[in-house]
Amino acid sequence: MQVRTYVQRLRMEAPLRSPPMPVVPAGFELVPWDDDLVLPHAEVKWLAFRDTVDAAIFPNLGRLDGCLQWMRAIAAHSGFVPAATWLARGPDGACGCIQGVRGARRAGMIQNLAVLAESRGLGVGRALLEASLRGFRAAGLAAAQLEVSARNLPAVRLYESAGFQVRKSFYRETRAEYTEYSI
Repeated sequence: MQVRTYVQRLRMEAPLRSPPMPVVPAGFELVPWDDDLVLPHAEVKWLAFRDTVDAAIFPNLGRLDGCLQWMRAIAAHSGFVPAATWLARGPDGACGCIQGVRGARRAGMIQNLAVLAESRGLGVGRALLEASLRGFRAAGLAAAQLEVSARNLPAVRLYESAGFQVRKSFYRETRAEYTEYSI
């Protein structure tokens, strides 16, 4: 008998009335999108997500070549929003990233917000999120949307504190070695 494993995901949305100016932690900088940053974005995604439930849902996140392929697809997307796509650099190099594309109903879709473990809890993720939201607003979008695993409580709390609300809860099938709900 084949076991199916599922992870709860949340689709969240926030209005983009007047996103705050990002506060970048001391010793870090936010770097705006440039085509030469595909590889650093991919490396950060891979290092941040490779051993997480997100890689079980989206296998490309578990491989550097998969993250590189995904970044190229995002950058080539017809709705890609460069102003909502940022890389964070710290004392040891690239440590965080976020990407945005234009979705339906004048909404910006955050593709990934990734922060390396050693830079979490310092405000890097919040700075990336706020920079992305400002980029969506500058592009004329009215709202921002994202998906997050429900058990990623630090991310859910960050998004809620930035004005995101859960619009839908659903389940995605994962690879069998990750167990949340099995049938």
